Amino acid sequence: MTLPADLAASRQLVKYIKEKVTDLVEVIDEFPNANCDLEFPSCSVTTVGTPKYTNEMPTPLRYEVDPDEPLNDLELTIIGSYDAKYQVDIWAQSKIQRSRLLESVIDSLNIDFMEKDLPCGLSLKLEEYHDIIARYDQVGYTYIDGEDSSQKDQWRVKLDLIVNYPKVAVRSIARINEITITSDIAIDDKLDIEENFTI
Repeated sequence: MTLPADLAASRQLVKYIKEKVTDLVEVIDEFPNANCDLEFPSCSVTTVGTPKYTNEMPTPLRYEVDPDEPLNDLELTIIGSYDAKYQVDIWAQSKIQRSRLLESVIDSLNIDFMEKDLPCGLSLKLEEYHDIIARYDQVGYTYIDGEDSSQKDQWRVKLDLIVNYPKVAVRSIARINEITITSDIAIDDKLDIEENFTI
C-alpha cells in the first residue's frame, strides 16, 4: 500500500530509530496527547509547519502493471520535491538519560558519515512511497525544561529536521506490446525469404 509521502517519510524514520536506538521503549509517529500513557524513555516523530515545494523537470522513474486496467501500465515520474520540517521529541526520566538518548539519535541521523564516509545526514528508502530515497538532515535541538518537567520527572528535548523527498506522479497509460510475426515470402517462385515483422 502506498501512503502519502509525508506520512511515509515519518513512518520510515520511526522504524529506523526503533532499530538503531534500542534504549527507547517506544517510538511513535504522532505527538502524544494528554491522555496518552507514554512509557519512558520514548520518542515521537511528527511533521510541523508548511513544506516547501519545488517543481522539477519530469524524470521517469519506472513502469508498473496497473492492477485496475489489465491493458495499461502505471507510469511513475518524479515531478518535484518537498523540503519539510519534522520534529523528533525525546522524553526521558532524567537529564542525563535525555542527553545520552539525544546523542544516540543524532549519531543515528548521521549514519551516512559514521558508516559510509559520506556527508553527514541520513538517506532512507521510503518503503511505503514508491521506494524513493528521502534525505533527513538535523538543523538543531531545544531542551524543553521547566517547573512542570521537574515535578513530573519528564525531561524532553525537541530535535528539528529538514526532510527532502521527491514528489511522484502516477498515471495510467496504454501498454505498448510488441508482437513478432514470422512469414515466408516467395520471390519469383524460386527463393523463400523469412521476414520478421514487429508491430
